[in-house]
Amino acid sequence: GTSCEIITKKALLGLNKEELTVAQRAAGTLYFHQNESKYKVNKFKHPNPKPHYNVCLETEKDLKLLELIFKILKNPYTDQIIELLDSNPALVEINKYDSANEVGLEKLCLFPEKIAAVKDINFFKPDNLYPISVELSLTNGCNLDCVWCSDRDLRARQAGEMDFDVLKKLLLDLKQGGTKGIVIEGGGEPTIYKYFNEVVEFIHDLGLNLGMITNGNIRLRTSIMNKFDWIRISLDASNIEEYKKLKGQDCFEEIMSNIEELCNSNVTIGIGFVVTSGNVGSLESLILRLSAFGVRYIQFRPVIDHPELELEIDLTYLKRYEHEGFTIYIDGMHENLVEGNANLPCKAHSLTTVITADGSVYLCGRLNIHPWVEPIGNVNNESFRDIWFGKRRMRQSNMVLDHEFCKKYCPKCRLTKYNQLFNRIEKIKTRNFI
Repeated sequence: GTSCEIITKKALLGLNKEELTVAQRAAGTLYFHQNESKYKVNKFKHPNPKPHYNVCLETEKDLKLLELIFKILKNPYTDQIIELLDSNPALVEINKYDSANEVGLEKLCLFPEKIAAVKDINFFKPDNLYPISVELSLTNGCNLDCVWCSDRDLRARQAGEMDFDVLKKLLLDLKQGGTKGIVIEGGGEPTIYKYFNEVVEFIHDLGLNLGMITNGNIRLRTSIMNKFDWIRISLDASNIEEYKKLKGQDCFEEIMSNIEELCNSNVTIGIGFVVTSGNVGSLESLILRLSAFGVRYIQFRPVIDHPELELEIDLTYLKRYEHEGFTIYIDGMHENLVEGNANLPCKAHSLTTVITADGSVYLCGRLNIHPWVEPIGNVNNESFRDIWFGKRRMRQSNMVLDHEFCKKYCPKCRLTKYNQLFNRIEKIKTRNFI
């Protein structure tokens, strides 16, 4: 960091002529940086930046560090503070924190039996355990029109929504089979499903953990909201103009208001953000607002399947806004860019599965972009148990265990990092030693 800002009186007076939103005013001098075409901004790099030195005052840990700095240094100027921290690494660690990783490989450690089953997968035997979590689409209808939507073609090929009675039988089957969590997501926007509230209550009463990925356009009743373990809002825009252009509706501020309301619950609230060439204009002010609301994390991912929207950008600078209650995930910007499953067999496919609104069960939620990849069954016609232990799943499991198949047909996929982990584990020679 080690930067300072000098704002002229003329520039400040110029702001009086601007029609600024409350959020833009709250962002302070960030408005100048995000509108450099209007305001002259001179940038000078510090010769010895130390952005990982978190010298601020937000938590009690910060206060302890600052107290020590003032006790040791008579003149605590920036360069003197850097020299002190350079020579005392222990001081740097005083206000460090380890946040719970809601998005990452660490979660696998919670499921040792599933890890063992996945490691034993071979061409003759898929693993014999149900998926840890299931991605469930309730409807193919949507109230937005995102320009990069990966489900648009799939929706055109499938029926509109899940039958409620079939859905209840499916959820009972998953609970009895050992699945732990249900993620309600697209296809379409789950909150517009006509039995949405009933489904949420049914899942909660079964004792299954429940998450949801939503566009946040519809405000939830408090009684329904509190039945979720987590909710992630796919925001994908940093200001009003970007939202209208990329998502087809003028409702950015309404959704921000809904996010603020969600944060008043005990539910873990996160933000999903697909990075494109047209939605990074006000990231810092957005992050400041989300953090102030009480959002627990924001996860950045690259746009996929739309090369015309791709953007090369280093988001590391945003990490300065992290604190103990707010995490910024940028690893997905690189992890999810690998084509062809890194030329590895896909053993991770059984960690989760995808069930679409027409009842189709897909072994892989990314391979179904290929029209020739058929579902392994349909819950309108047979039980999930029969599908999961059936011949079609066996055939497709063998198909994705062929690394040549994955190399040729697998698009960019979030499960690649899990397959890379399993591959590293298999290569360990001294496995009985820590």
